[in-house]
Amino acid sequence: MTNIPKSYIGVDISKNYLDVCILPNQNEFRIKNNADGFKQLFIQLSSHDVEQVVCEATGGYENAMIKALKSANYSRIRKLVNTLFYRIQLIKVQVFF
Repeated sequence: MTNIPKSYIGVDISKNYLDVCILPNQNEFRIKNNADGFKQLFIQLSSHDVEQVVCEATGGYENAMIKALKSANYSRIRKLVNTLFYRIQLIKVQVFF
């Protein structure tokens, strides 16, 4: 049986796009911030043992993605309000790996 390492997902959110980074393998990709993009995200995440999803709170642009993630049973989602705090958290995750 293969051990799949825990993955941490960072998402930079804008009105039209989600820029996603999956750690520890640093897989980066861009998808649309809509239902079709969320389907692509779930396909990418299906091969990972997702420990946590981290995104910046961007005035509501993150809400549809969070709702979709929760409906797909990804419950460990963290919205970070302060951009500086968000960057520090991402640096901590990168240093961890």
